[in-house]
Amino acid sequence: MSLPTYQNFIHGKPMANKSKETFAVTNPATGEVIYHVEVADEFIQQEAIKSAKEGFSVWSAMMPIERTRILNKAVALLRERNDELAKLKYSIPVSLFKKPTVLILKLALMSLSTMPA
Repeated sequence: MSLPTYQNFIHGKPMANKSKETFAVTNPATGEVIYHVEVADEFIQQEAIKSAKEGFSVWSAMMPIERTRILNKAVALLRERNDELAKLKYSIPVSLFKKPTVLILKLALMSLSTMPA
């Protein structure tokens, strides 16, 4: 059985790194490798910085009321999924908490897979 390999999520979509380097994520209870994640190499880091600058430019140009609506929607979504997020706490391997960007990626992928179209 082939294990999934997750790419970094940049500017709203998965993006492959240039180095092709990955690392294994293991289930701490069993030591079993459960999937792989691509390393955020220099290319990915630069793309993330570029995306963040673009996003900040758009965000900064918004009226405060627009930003407030977006943040309120985010709060509402988090509250709606509070129970689901609480369960995730126990399904994410502890090793990911040592790699915050990977944890963010994992949570984002899980959220996107459950979002209504």
